[in-house]
Amino acid sequence: MAGMMQPFPPPPPSWGRQSGWQRPSKYGQNTPTPPRMPSPSTSGKTPTSGAKTISGRSPALQYGQNWKPDEEFYDTQKVNGLPLPRVIRSSSWSQLKDIEGCDPLTVPLSKLLYQGSENFWLRKLATGREVYVATMGEVSQVVFVSEILAQIRGRGIDLDRLAQHKSLQDGQTLDKKDAIHYLTKLLVDQMQKWLPVVQTDSGSQHQIAALQAEIAELKAKANTSPQQESKPAEASSSQHPGRVQSPLEAAFQGHRPVAFDPAQLLVTPGGTNQWLENNMPEAFSDAKYKAWYKGLKLDITSRQTVERNIVAMDNWWQNQPDTAESTVHRVAVCSGISPGKIKSGQNENLLKVMTVALTMTS
Repeated sequence: MAGMMQPFPPPPPSWGRQSGWQRPSKYGQNTPTPPRMPSPSTSGKTPTSGAKTISGRSPALQYGQNWKPDEEFYDTQKVNGLPLPRVIRSSSWSQLKDIEGCDPLTVPLSKLLYQGSENFWLRKLATGREVYVATMGEVSQVVFVSEILAQIRGRGIDLDRLAQHKSLQDGQTLDKKDAIHYLTKLLVDQMQKWLPVVQTDSGSQHQIAALQAEIAELKAKANTSPQQESKPAEASSSQHPGRVQSPLEAAFQGHRPVAFDPAQLLVTPGGTNQWLENNMPEAFSDAKYKAWYKGLKLDITSRQTVERNIVAMDNWWQNQPDTAESTVHRVAVCSGISPGKIKSGQNENLLKVMTVALTMTS
């Protein structure tokens, strides 16, 4: 009987005589991959001491009950977009593993394991011990799972005991399987917290900034009574006919609180900024900006408020993506700044000027 048993692994499916068969350059989904000739390193010989060796048997294969086979596929139906060919298709990975053209149901396990036939788990398998295989599609996942399991084994951690103990600590009574699921979720939740915060796209930032500006304005209006709004405005208009009082000046007169949000720098205004047009700097170089800022007629309280807002703007700007610069330039043009004045390397002073203008008119 031993002489009638098939060697392991079994040879690929018979393709007949194909001595003149030319390998196509690419294999389509319906083009079978020809069987590869054994490589020199795997010529089929097994280590032997010269005595008669024991031959392994071929296990009985279990086919899917609902499969629809044909001459090229075990199952022509697609699962997640893939059918099940009778031979492994050609790819750089299948060629690297030397399994191109082999039967996927009888591929030797050693071909897929890390270190191949040197893998320790083959020894456990050969001695009849329990061995379970988890499949992964990325090398990083294999490395991570292998390393974490090695750490668990090295430290003698009983996962079943740990999982049930943790679930009991959290007030839950679970069986082994559910407790493992619960513990896994806790670990992955913790890993999720380590992920870097992804910056939102510019469109989302615009919407957020607009909402923040609207909320700030509503809060300011909610804290202001109608009488407080009317009296200072009337007094200002009578003292300076034809001059529009800035919200900042009105705030210092008790009109309304100042609400400045740096995110407004990313919000396209509905029109030009009148205060900015009346106080436009010649340019945005360091010297021109310092001269412009020094020449502004602001009292001590107003200047302190402006400088505090500039500091807030600077801290906020450090956390903005690179795409925000082009958005600021667009907002600056819409606010009344000539495009010719906006030059590279002067973005910091441009932001400061726009902050002053928003402070005076927000």
